[in-house]
Amino acid sequence: MSVIGLVALVANLTVAGLLYRYRQGDSQAISVWLCTRNDCIVNIAVMIAGAGVWASRTPWPDIAVAAMVACLGLSSAVRVIRRALHEIRGVQAKWRFARLNLWPTSLDLFYTSRSRAKRAFF
Repeated sequence: MSVIGLVALVANLTVAGLLYRYRQGDSQAISVWLCTRNDCIVNIAVMIAGAGVWASRTPWPDIAVAAMVACLGLSSAVRVIRRALHEIRGVQAKWRFARLNLWPTSLDLFYTSRSRAKRAFF
């Protein structure tokens, strides 16, 4: 099992290295980066917990790692949700500005030119 754990760790570290530059991107990129980073951390923690359970003959190292993994997953989820909400609010703000004509969009320009054509025709 430890050989498989090491192979999984190498694979996760390789992917984490490839994704490192995208860790500050949008919410989807952050989510992928955090999941990969968490996989690397969990791989190491599980191997340590396995050694701790074997050495101590108690389940407590495994329980401690499980609690750490849960906290790691929850903190990553909160970070992704905050980023996604920030992105959603940014899109909504752009739509509000477009509606107030503070920021002309191509659609606003299209409707403005059509209403001018209607006034000229009628």
